Amino acid sequence: MGDAVRVFDRMPRRDRVTWSTMVAGFVSAGQPLEAIEMYRRMRLGGVEGDEVVMVGVIQACTAARDVRMGASVHGHLLRHGMRMDVVTATSLVDMYSKNGLFDVARQVFGLMVHRNAVSWGALISGFAHNGHSDEALHLFRKMQVSGFQPDSGALISALLVCSDIGHLKLGRSIHGFILRRFEFDCVLGTAAINMYSKCGSLASAQMLFNMIGARDLILWNAIIACCCAHGRGQDALTLFQEMNKTGMRPDHATFASLLSALSHSGLVKEGKLWFDRMVNDFKITPAEKHYVCLVDLLARSGLVKEANDLLTSMKAEPTVAIWVALLSGCLNNKKLELGESIADNILELQPDDVGVLALVSNLYAAAKKWDKVREVRKLMKDTGSKKVPGCSSIEIRGTRHTFVMEDQSHPQRQEIRNKVTQLDLEMRRMGYVPRTEFVYHDLEEEVKEQQLSYHSERLAIAFGLLNTSPGIRLVIIKNLRVCGDCHDAIKYISNITDREIVVRDAKRFHHFKDGACSCGDYWLYACCCTVCTLTWLLSNATVTSVTGDPAVVVHVAFPHSRRWASSVAGENDHKGGGKGFASSFQLGASVAVIGMGYPFQAVPVSPNACIAAYSGSAPKATRGIVWLVNEGIASIKIHFIREKENEISFCGGTYY
Repeated sequence: MGDAVRVFDRMPRRDRVTWSTMVAGFVSAGQPLEAIEMYRRMRLGGVEGDEVVMVGVIQACTAARDVRMGASVHGHLLRHGMRMDVVTATSLVDMYSKNGLFDVARQVFGLMVHRNAVSWGALISGFAHNGHSDEALHLFRKMQVSGFQPDSGALISALLVCSDIGHLKLGRSIHGFILRRFEFDCVLGTAAINMYSKCGSLASAQMLFNMIGARDLILWNAIIACCCAHGRGQDALTLFQEMNKTGMRPDHATFASLLSALSHSGLVKEGKLWFDRMVNDFKITPAEKHYVCLVDLLARSGLVKEANDLLTSMKAEPTVAIWVALLSGCLNNKKLELGESIADNILELQPDDVGVLALVSNLYAAAKKWDKVREVRKLMKDTGSKKVPGCSSIEIRGTRHTFVMEDQSHPQRQEIRNKVTQLDLEMRRMGYVPRTEFVYHDLEEEVKEQQLSYHSERLAIAFGLLNTSPGIRLVIIKNLRVCGDCHDAIKYISNITDREIVVRDAKRFHHFKDGACSCGDYWLYACCCTVCTLTWLLSNATVTSVTGDPAVVVHVAFPHSRRWASSVAGENDHKGGGKGFASSFQLGASVAVIGMGYPFQAVPVSPNACIAAYSGSAPKATRGIVWLVNEGIASIKIHFIREKENEISFCGGTYY
């Protein structure tokens, strides 16, 4: 546009067509602010704009989110009695709806004498992009009933709605409609891939990606982001390398998705490598989102000091988002002293963000500093910040059911509560103990346990179990992060009910099956080993021998791997210095009680017994778990075992 501006400025006389051309040119070039400024100059020059100019200015106001100027243009049209044709009215509907003024958008839409598919699409898109999924879906259906065939814009908005609410059935239907009526390009392909991924069907997203021949960078970014959402870091890296081989050059968004995927999978070495390569090989300056991913990866992996060092070495001042990533790592790794100093910094930088304040409050609650908790909550009240209530939804036979914590509004509320109670009893028999540290309120333990039992995702799962046939997969959509206790509980539930349960929370997908989660528990803890994973290991194991006293070694063989490992744990074995975590819980005094209900040999164990388990599920490195079992109450002992050639050795330690 530089040459056009120079020619325009040298023109001795300018007419309406000249001004209109310049406004339209700036809009097409993605420079809405310049387009608006050109319109102001035109008005100051005494030139009245026609409908063509006005449409261009309205589009510029939409892009610049300058609804005040857009409303001024709308008023100018009305005052001067200018013709409100379908193009002008559609532009106004698009501007108002995209800026959240839905009542005005509906009013303009309702006054339109003639409407077309683009008009409907503009209204639907505004609702969809502002999170009003139900209303957007209602309008999409109403559009079809009115006899209008949706265009590509309306279909993309409808797919976005399906993504938001997890409506896989409708998403598949729209995909089929697109295949029958449209040429399937990269834009529609990207929307469909995102839909399948966010509805929990990563396999369908990957299949669709493989079917598309001509792929642009946006499509590659979409499939890498899908792997990120499902915690498939290695798959994301493989796709990234395939993309590089095609000659496609990655951009900021590509690396943001890649680093996020590596972070979700706990691939520290790979994350650090590709962050460095992004800077040194691809000459991309790290943005906030890249630092957030790397800090989160390091902190969540227990490398809190290294993450903190990274922040202090940054040339620019770390943003709130980067500090929040480190604060989350401090909370997960119980680095509460460092976390408190970070929390103080965050409160100075951004004292009115409800999400940040909630995290800071949780940090103080974990440190049992209830006075600080009250201060933060008072700050939230004083600033008018309201914590977003957690809610979970599940689709049953085309109808979406939404639950909040301790929900009493559903018609099946009594059956749901009975089901929750039944599941709770069965889980406790298997060794589950509520993790009340995830209730960040100063309450009695019994009250905390009750609150955990009626979290929204558990109510949604109970409802799904009551209203679907055995074996049917359940898909739960939650607006916030799933808490650690619910994560443990859902693993138990998947084992008890023999169901696959998919939970999409605010960060990623969790696929629960056979008592294990696809995230390997990494996303919630510094270590991947929890009671439920161990129960699953034992359910696939056979005790082959017991030796030694007082330190007892139990050899556990795994049929699926045809390998076994063993170790001896004495009373002083807790002095190791590796990374990991542990928590206390109730255990019985025999293997049979620990693995309640599973088909393996029951071997009584004495105090200080240990079980060494080998799992062949992790690539290249395997995790071994040692349980130090006392009679009655015990603490988990966690070690990491790495296999190199044929030698298995401990390289970890134990934390209590």
